[in-house]
Amino acid sequence: AKVVDAAFTAYGSATFPDLGTTPSGDHPTIKRVDLSVDDTTFANAIQATLDESSGMWSVPVPRLAPGAHALYARASIDRNSSPNATRNVTVLDTQTSPRVQWQVTRVGTAPTEAGWQPAGGLLSWAFSVNTKTYGKGDFTITVRLLEQGVTTATSSVLVHFSGN
Repeated sequence: AKVVDAAFTAYGSATFPDLGTTPSGDHPTIKRVDLSVDDTTFANAIQATLDESSGMWSVPVPRLAPGAHALYARASIDRNSSPNATRNVTVLDTQTSPRVQWQVTRVGTAPTEAGWQPAGGLLSWAFSVNTKTYGKGDFTITVRLLEQGVTTATSSVLVHFSGN
């Protein structure tokens, strides 16, 4: 999986053995799921939020350095843990990874560096524009391709927004 250079949330599901219906005093009771980044020893594990009824869990993953990482997850009941589940992710450096951005400006006004917004996709890209945000008038929609932080292609179209 590829993720952008930002914090994200990991999700998963865990199953635990049926502990039966005997009194609970003699068997494990604490269920948890832990996530570890690049460390199979779980020395700095992050405890996930676990919904015990469904087995679904989620955990916020802090911003990781660009590059390849391994996410390890394991379920535990007291001190007994499952084998590690592994998910490899690549964090894309948003400063150097190719990306498409777009911007709407009034006709005759140049795009500003702060006004660029990310489009979805790269070879086939898309974005949504709420025309009500801009009001009535003539506008230019500009799209650019950034590679290694440099604009390598642009395209513009003139449009008229009715203000509705």
